[in-house]
Amino acid sequence: MIVSACGQNQTATKTEIDEFDFLNQILRDTSIVKRKLEEPFVVSDVANLPPPMREGREIDFVSQKLSEPDTIFLREQFRKTKNFTTDSLEAYGFTICKVSELRIRMNTDSLWNYIIDKYNGGYYSINRPIFNKAFNKAYINFGYKCGDYCGYSSSYIIKKENGKWVIEELLGFWES
Repeated sequence: MIVSACGQNQTATKTEIDEFDFLNQILRDTSIVKRKLEEPFVVSDVANLPPPMREGREIDFVSQKLSEPDTIFLREQFRKTKNFTTDSLEAYGFTICKVSELRIRMNTDSLWNYIIDKYNGGYYSINRPIFNKAFNKAYINFGYKCGDYCGYSSSYIIKKENGKWVIEELLGFWES
């Protein structure tokens, strides 16, 4: 996002964060994403499903948790999540599992046999992060999938503290 003001002698100021740099930091932090460092890191091209909420409730909820009153700013970020893809994480050394393509070509049993064999067990999925305007807090949802009835998912508020992203609050968690 570029923010600028009309008038003379005023220049545009960049006020955004590279969301893939942020995701790289979050996904590699084992205090946030519970995994062993030696495990292969496979990320799905399919976004993780956030906890279900009624239309509009999620924006109000995230607005409160991020201490961000500008719901239009948040709504625009949520709108962009529909086209979010993790493909850019490949540049950070992550392997991208093309689950969206595999689902079309394989039945469920074949899909999981293929993923377990090729990717050594499963894959992580993540949503596009939603930031406050100061870009020092984010709502993030990610999970791990290792079969139809195997995996977990978590939603967090993450904040930047002393130059490092840390968990401020666990909002929800499921595991099967």
